[in-house]
Amino acid sequence: MVTNLLELFKAQFGDELIQSLSTLTGEQPGATRAATQRAGEATLAGLIQRSAAPDGATALADVLNETRFNDGGLADLTASIRQPGASPGLIDQGKALLGSLFGERADGLARWVASSSGIGQSSALSLLSLVAPAVLGFIKRQFGGNVDAPGLRGYLDGQRGFLEKNAPDGLLSLLGWQGGPAAVTAKVAPHETRPAGPAIIADAPRSERSGFPWHWLLGLLGLLGLGFLLVRGCDRADTTATRTPAVSGTAPATAPAAPAAPTQEGVVSATQPVELVLRDNVKLRVLPGSVEQRLVAFIEDPTKAVDDKTWFTFDGLEFETGSAKLKASSQERLKQIAAVLKAYPAVTIKIGGYTDNVGDPQTNLRISGERAKATLQELVNMGVGANRMDAEGYGEQHPVADNATDQGRQKNRRVDIRVTAK
Repeated sequence: MVTNLLELFKAQFGDELIQSLSTLTGEQPGATRAATQRAGEATLAGLIQRSAAPDGATALADVLNETRFNDGGLADLTASIRQPGASPGLIDQGKALLGSLFGERADGLARWVASSSGIGQSSALSLLSLVAPAVLGFIKRQFGGNVDAPGLRGYLDGQRGFLEKNAPDGLLSLLGWQGGPAAVTAKVAPHETRPAGPAIIADAPRSERSGFPWHWLLGLLGLLGLGFLLVRGCDRADTTATRTPAVSGTAPATAPAAPAAPTQEGVVSATQPVELVLRDNVKLRVLPGSVEQRLVAFIEDPTKAVDDKTWFTFDGLEFETGSAKLKASSQERLKQIAAVLKAYPAVTIKIGGYTDNVGDPQTNLRISGERAKATLQELVNMGVGANRMDAEGYGEQHPVADNATDQGRQKNRRVDIRVTAK
């Protein structure tokens, strides 16, 4: 009989823990209890998605086995946050782990936890940062020893039904859960053939070459030494080497490294580049979670069908203000995408251009179309067949962020890619 992990986890929400978290965040105990539960649900949903990928369970099992977690779960967390001056450091360390698990979705999850429990967003992010590592430790506790990948995959898959049946509104759609509830209605009515904003593949890592950078997560955990997770003084094997298997034969050509991506939707913050080996043995140096990595993962994953809803934000592109002229800083990223398309000659794409809502809508529509076409033409100049690409401007339609803020408007000024055949 499969046991509901969330029910076991919730059973640890004693008054002492909730009061400690309430004091830490300045939120009411009732709202803090609800937010802690939401944080656990969000973390478990993300881990189920990761483990369902062919390499996800193996990589996650490595994290659990190679990192010596304490098994006290939330009880250890209670003791840790009561140590004078410990909480800020624990939260900062947990945020790093949270970012590696969820990438650009971490802030969205914090907003969801906040809105669904009635606490502030800053408090929600703090709770997520504390609870996510505790969930990993709690899962390891269920195995009582070594965690094997098939067993972990089966265990987490067994939790899927519980989560889908009881998940609060908005969680599964926020994570891009396959088969989950319909997406939350956006402020702007969606296009008939395109949702509001790009669908970032939550479980996109599907191969050793292009998967989620779990080796980086292992290294991160080892370097941070999370106080309430790791046994002090533990010895760990070096986990900084990439997981990409060696390719025999003649050394492949190497494409230029992409520049650090700006902060925008669909882009993770800069960290150490990883190696991405394409089908033609060209090696790219890319950032974890970059558009190249997510695009290749989608192309190579036979379970991912081509549709009109899955878009990838083409991060790293910059245009001159008010025009469709690409800046020189965009060239390296364009070369990377051109290399990907050349490696997969059966793939065709559509390029979409978008703007914020400042200015005349018709002007915005025109500029977005010109930028999409300029991107297409630059890829043609780099050797990609024009018959493999299409371009269209959508203007201020389908925003991915709130246009009321400068940051939101920056995110909405973007170029996206959709695979139309592979």
